[in-house]
Amino acid sequence: MRSRLGLAALALLAGCQMLPEEPPLREVPRTARPCVTAPATALERWMGEMTSVDKLSQEQAREQLSLMRGAGDSAFERYRYALLNQRIGDGAGWIRARDTLRGLREEGLAEPGLMQLVALLQRFSQAMINADARQQQLAEELLSSQQEREALADKIEALTNIEQTISERKNQGEDGG
Repeated sequence: MRSRLGLAALALLAGCQMLPEEPPLREVPRTARPCVTAPATALERWMGEMTSVDKLSQEQAREQLSLMRGAGDSAFERYRYALLNQRIGDGAGWIRARDTLRGLREEGLAEPGLMQLVALLQRFSQAMINADARQQQLAEELLSSQQEREALADKIEALTNIEQTISERKNQGEDGG
């Protein structure tokens, strides 16, 4: 059996030819050519705008919104309007952003990547609206709870005063009687 394996290996190797030796790779000199980049896709442009708006302070976002005078006509202008409204970080801004992004989704955008981005931002705006509403609800519940606690404290104090008055009268009655 061993001899058969050896013969099979020799037969296999006999059928193989040696490859010619390849010349060594030569280094290509680098030239000072400018790097040519392809024009940015719409998604790259929109993502870049998101990054630049994210770097703004809330006050800067408000200033830029006041200069825009509305959402604008193009899809990109409306997208930027939505981003600025998100950046100011108040409930009304989140609602304007969500509604603007919903409008962009309903009209449809050419690139599927843009549709996904707009859908994601719309869901984010809705989540922030929900979180803001929940925070307001919790604040109202806290205020109500504090008012109830104060009312109970007042009742306890009144009961304590009544009890003290009854006790004093009882003691006066025992002393006088």
